[in-house]
This record gives sequence, C-alpha cells and structure tokens, in this order.
Amino acid sequence: MIIRLELGHRVTRVDPMQTTFVFVTPQVWVRTDPSLDGWMIEKEPRNRWKDVRALDAVQLEHWHGTLPRSRLRASREKSLEVCP
Repeated sequence: MIIRLELGHRVTRVDPMQTTFVFVTPQVWVRTDPSLDGWMIEKEPRNRWKDVRALDAVQLEHWHGTLPRSRLRASREKSLEVCP
C-alpha cells in the first residue's frame, strides 16, 4: 500500500494493483532505446501497478488541442468559427 500526501495535508491510500501509474514529461521523448512505448512495456512486467502509461510533450500538445476549451480559445484568437 502506498501512502501519498496530497494538498491540504490529506493522506490517501493507493492500492497499486488498482491504480494506473502515469509518467508525464514536458519534454519530447527523443530516446530510441528505450522508446516511449518500449519504456512502458519494460515497466509492465513488474506487476506493481494495474497499468503503466507515459506521455511526452508531443502527446500532451495533441491531447490539449483536442479539448473543446482549447479549440474555442484558439478560434477566438484567430477569429474563426468553432463547430461543436
């Protein structure tokens, strides 16, 4: 059982076998050995977490661009219409 201290000094108990571990970096993952997908595969066999995910700057930028609020703001800045 992992105990994590959160904002407001609240203690949360996390069961790793019921939790997905997410690694996020604001940098572009340029390594090829291991690649980002390779890193996730390498971490999975340890059976500590339910699942392992990793996101780099490229994936974060793509995800952010898919959010409706981001599209709305970008369209306002460019004076374009937004279709829902």
